[in-house]
Amino acid sequence: MGLASFLVASLYSIDEVSYDKFHPSHDRIYRLVVDWDGDGVQRNWARSSFPVGRVADGAIPEITERVRIRKNPGTDLITIGKVPFYEPDLLMVEPEFFNLFGFQLIAGNVDDVLAEKNGIVLTQEISRRYFGDENPIGKIVRFDDRFDLKVTGIAKNPPSQSHIQFNVLVSFNLLDDIFADSRLNHWGQFDHYTYLKIADGSIKMDVEAKMTGFLSSQAPEWVSEKITLKLQPIESIHLGSNRQSELRPNSNSTYYLVFISAALLILVVASFNYINLSYAIYMSRIKEIAIRQILGSKKTALLISLVAESVLVSMLALVIGMTTVSLSIEEIGQLTGKNLTQFYEPWFWLLAILIALGTGVLSGIPPAFRLLRNNNLAVDKGLKPKAKSAHWLIFTQLGISSLLIMAMLAVTQQLNFLQETSLGFNGASILVIPIKDRTHNADYKTILSEIESVSGIDGASFSSSTPGSSNALTYTYTISGANKADVALTTVIADESFCKLYDIKLIRGRLNSLSSSDGHVGILLNQSAVDFLELDEPIGKQVSGKITGEVVGVVEDFQVNSLHNLVEPVIIYNFLPTLRYVSVRSATGFNREKIDNLAEVWSKRYEKYPMEYSLLEDDNLKLYSYEKGVLHSINILVCVAVFIAVIGLIGHATLLRKSKAREFSIRKVLGASPLLVLRSTAGVVWKYLLFGAMLVSSLGFVAIEFWLRNFPYRPEIDVWVYVAPVIIVSVLFLVIVGALLVRQAGNNPIKYLRDL
Repeated sequence: MGLASFLVASLYSIDEVSYDKFHPSHDRIYRLVVDWDGDGVQRNWARSSFPVGRVADGAIPEITERVRIRKNPGTDLITIGKVPFYEPDLLMVEPEFFNLFGFQLIAGNVDDVLAEKNGIVLTQEISRRYFGDENPIGKIVRFDDRFDLKVTGIAKNPPSQSHIQFNVLVSFNLLDDIFADSRLNHWGQFDHYTYLKIADGSIKMDVEAKMTGFLSSQAPEWVSEKITLKLQPIESIHLGSNRQSELRPNSNSTYYLVFISAALLILVVASFNYINLSYAIYMSRIKEIAIRQILGSKKTALLISLVAESVLVSMLALVIGMTTVSLSIEEIGQLTGKNLTQFYEPWFWLLAILIALGTGVLSGIPPAFRLLRNNNLAVDKGLKPKAKSAHWLIFTQLGISSLLIMAMLAVTQQLNFLQETSLGFNGASILVIPIKDRTHNADYKTILSEIESVSGIDGASFSSSTPGSSNALTYTYTISGANKADVALTTVIADESFCKLYDIKLIRGRLNSLSSSDGHVGILLNQSAVDFLELDEPIGKQVSGKITGEVVGVVEDFQVNSLHNLVEPVIIYNFLPTLRYVSVRSATGFNREKIDNLAEVWSKRYEKYPMEYSLLEDDNLKLYSYEKGVLHSINILVCVAVFIAVIGLIGHATLLRKSKAREFSIRKVLGASPLLVLRSTAGVVWKYLLFGAMLVSSLGFVAIEFWLRNFPYRPEIDVWVYVAPVIIVSVLFLVIVGALLVRQAGNNPIKYLRDL
């Protein structure tokens, strides 16, 4: 079981570290990312602007290839015939996409499938969904109810070990027909992911230095002074990137280390378990080994023989473990969210065999050496393995089990904290509807009235973002009286109902209207923005940038992102063209009838765009999906570790019982009571137990505190997290070992004194 658990953990770990390594020359592919220093506020973007990508247009000779990718917010409308689909994984990519990356085409030519602006590529899976068994090449697909695109290629489904996931690819050239030239060429519009390949032998730092020179000569001053371009290795993104506007939530190296450490510790526990059981078994083989030595067997040959037995047991465990994993691989994949196809690769089986061999050798040597340590076992008639070294093994094993339980409890508390901590708004019972057609935004008040007329609806609001969902915008502003100019602020564009709907509290000023008396836009700041800008009296301050207006109110802080990030300075105002979502509240929840009634109202306004919706609480929880998967996996590993520890305790108790059999018998013959006999042993055991408990609790405290430093928000871990596992494991030890020793103390001493 220990070996099977380690193999599963190895599959998980290999999957985590293998992301984006299937691309040819993956060690020379980088994502161009932007660090913005806006007067003390550091923002790290995964995306860059369209003109920044010109660094690959000959300005820097070390850059040999470039691909820009655009991911529209939310989903995109795809229509096949008259049937609409909302596609969440549609990317707009430059024609060189299949040349730079390792994604493969089944049909179509890599050089021209996306060369024309009306080209579209489907994956195998999505092709079957849209067209069934029919050949889709040449078929017409309508995109966003505006463009008729022709299917020019079919791609294999992207490997799961890729941070770039897609179902549909649309030509990047189509952007010329979607956006005005002024929008595409805006240096501050970070809409695109830019990937670069540098020449073999080029040095990353030298290329970054040249990119700084490119900005100085090509970009406006307000850009070149505030942003730094960096190259992020593509193979480091999955485990090491948590930038703003990632393509999708990435993994976390902190949780990964917890998981792989737990797996390694389980293998150690299983090995110690085997050593302890071997000690107990070898006690019955003392005479056999002595006879073999008398008959001429050399110690080296005996050692090899004993270790070979250990290796044979380890290989048998491997067969059982691999069979177990093979029979449950699909269920394991569903639980961990991984596609563990590496299990079927020959190199993984070879790795498993090497691990089993190594485990067998390392686990077999200690007990074999103990058995052969004397020159003449035949003379040393009374030889019996001392329990002292076995004590250390079992207490180390119990300590590891306690640490694993502590890790499970700590991860559980951290995840519960992230999910349950107040984000500064009330997101319960809110339905979020993306707006696909913004031409009706000017009529938002009328649309809100129509939505609120539905029975059971308590309120609604238009906005550019939804709280806690990591989909906020960022623009730069100048605010009178502030100590900073051209400052980048997280921007929530919303109507006058937004704060009331989400129960965002007003600190000062007004909320009832976001329009000021002189016709300028009324603006709200959160408290973090006021503190950051060092505004003693923010009300009435003039704002310019994306809009022109004045500050009319200050609200309490609320999270626009997940709790993986600190609360940011936020500015709120209404700007009709950028309203992207409708939030709808119903205190009684949303049943099928209520949703259907909303959809009917929606269809009257947005005839060509069927209502798409999600619950805000579900959207927020998706940001913690990786933590939940890790927690499930750790829970399983902890259960396995405790089970193995119990087996080890039984083996240790058996060894202790045999080693104490004659001692107990002599003491009883000399008049000692069974209770006195047990007390003599308990004194030694308690010494190890108390020392181990203090050591493990201290190690657990240090490790957990060090781990939690990686989170901007963290709970105060309860004392019982460090104490309860030690108590549970100690009680388990005392019950199992005590029961066997009590039984031994009550046995007839004559039985164990006959051989003296």
